[in-house]
Amino acid sequence: MVDDQRPASQSTAPGFTTFLEFGGVALTLLGLFSYSTLAQLYESFYRTLGVSPADVGIGYAVVLARSFGLLAIAAGAGIGIVVAAWWQFRGSELSEKAAQHLAFGCIGLLMVVYTAAVAALGDWSHDRAEGVRQGKPTQPFSMRGILPLLDIHAEKAVLKPVGESSLPVPSTDKLMYLGASGDLHVLYNVTTQRTLRIPVSGVLVITER
Repeated sequence: MVDDQRPASQSTAPGFTTFLEFGGVALTLLGLFSYSTLAQLYESFYRTLGVSPADVGIGYAVVLARSFGLLAIAAGAGIGIVVAAWWQFRGSELSEKAAQHLAFGCIGLLMVVYTAAVAALGDWSHDRAEGVRQGKPTQPFSMRGILPLLDIHAEKAVLKPVGESSLPVPSTDKLMYLGASGDLHVLYNVTTQRTLRIPVSGVLVITER
């Protein structure tokens, strides 16, 4: 009698481990993409005012910390999409390669939505920078004041001389405080439309919101 047995199918049901593996890689890519876009938002805001984020003490770690809420939402949504897809197809036969494509496809969809949200934040960031140039203070953008989404800010400032130091600008000039890096205060002079860098030891900066 001829043995009519056929090789077992190589397709397997997608396991949770498979989705975690490929979903983890996809989320890592999403994290790199998120940092890149966030860095561009900070760069756009501060470049409009004549400085770079580094000039006011904003580097890699600060960007991540000050935009933790946005990154957490993106990561949570990504994990949720991957888990939802696994739950939907858990009883179906699906090869490992198909599971990989599904995980990356889910994150790809999230990236499209994320990009649209970042574009909206980009417009918000640009509008705030233009407002600062006109002397309007701006505060960080957050969710209910708890989760920081985009921590760009500028506050009205008044300079007071320290000891026998003299003021580097006329006291009548309208100033906006942007931040500090190292031993320098960084301000935007609304009156002259120029960036001002002042040694920390020379003046006292008093801000108001």
